[in-house]
Amino acid sequence: MPEKVSNGSALTVLVAEDDLHVQGLIRLCLEGQKVTMVASCAAACYELNRQSFDVVLTDLKLAGSDGLEVARLAAQTQPKAYIVIMTGSPGVGPHNAEDLRAAGAHARLPKPFLPRELRAIVDTARRGRRG
Repeated sequence: MPEKVSNGSALTVLVAEDDLHVQGLIRLCLEGQKVTMVASCAAACYELNRQSFDVVLTDLKLAGSDGLEVARLAAQTQPKAYIVIMTGSPGVGPHNAEDLRAAGAHARLPKPFLPRELRAIVDTARRGRRG
């Protein structure tokens, strides 16, 4: 069973992921955090305009668009958020690391990922929030 992120106050996390299995793993790993889970770019954009998040975790490939659109909007509307793009391939596909950074991403999480890798990213976001 994946360990959950602990230590410190709960973070608000927006997760944009359309794979139900990945959603379930993320939800388990982020137990104790305030997680808003959505399955499309449109829903992620709606939530970004509705509330503030400490972490925005988006899949690169989403229904209706791609995660770069979510990352760009998060960077514009949530300047303090730690933005992470999940990718299904180590080579990032048609987007390179520079594209991800230009869209506002602070980190990339290759899929499949280990629970400890997700926890490390959230811990990095938590440390940045305190700093």
